[in-house]
Amino acid sequence: MSQKMSNTINVALGGAKESIGKAIGNEQMVAEGAATRAQAQATQAATETKLAAAKAIGSVKGVVDSFMGTEQQPAASGKPEDLRGDSGQHA
Repeated sequence: MSQKMSNTINVALGGAKESIGKAIGNEQMVAEGAATRAQAQATQAATETKLAAAKAIGSVKGVVDSFMGTEQQPAASGKPEDLRGDSGQHA
């Protein structure tokens, strides 16, 4: 199960527990539900922040590499004899 799905489920479960606690007058259940919901929301926000930061770092790296001329070149594939090419000179 993904982190996002887990957080979404915990937000819903926390909210449900909080609502049930309010309905039956159980303050401890209300507090536990609120805590579960808040923790899941905080975890989701942290996960989204990490993803946004990684994306931003990748974008900045790409711009810097492009500016500096250090873009990653695709690796050559195949056998060396297939990559030589024909220079018009034969030994």
